[in-house]
Amino acid sequence: MEIEQRAKFRLLYFVSDDTIEITEVVLPNSGKSASVFLKRGRLPKQASQSFSVDAIGNGVKDHYTEQDLIVGRSIQVFGRQMELLSCDSFTQNYYQHKYNHNQNANRHLTTPTKKAV
Repeated sequence: MEIEQRAKFRLLYFVSDDTIEITEVVLPNSGKSASVFLKRGRLPKQASQSFSVDAIGNGVKDHYTEQDLIVGRSIQVFGRQMELLSCDSFTQNYYQHKYNHNQNANRHLTTPTKKAV
C-alpha cells in the first residue's frame, strides 16, 4: 500500500499582469531545499501535463485570474489539482473591498487518500 503525500505550496498572484508563481513551502530541517514549482507566467485553465513550460503566457487565452482564486476552491495546474486553503490579510481586504467577498482565511487540508499499489 502506498500513501499519497501532499505538499504545501505558496501561490503568488500578480494583479498587474495576471501572472502566477507557485513555490513549495519547505519545513525547516526537512532535508529539502526550497523550489519553484511554477515559474511566473499566465496559468492556462486547460493545460495537460505535457504542456510546454516555455509556452506559459504565450498566446494563452483562457487563464486563471484573481476571480478564480477563491479560498476553498481548487485549481488545475498542469494536471494536478491544488486546493486553495488560505490567504493573507492584504488579500482578504482586497477581495472584501473589490468583490464584497469574504475569503475564508484558513481551511484545513483534506486527509490524504490511500492508494493501492
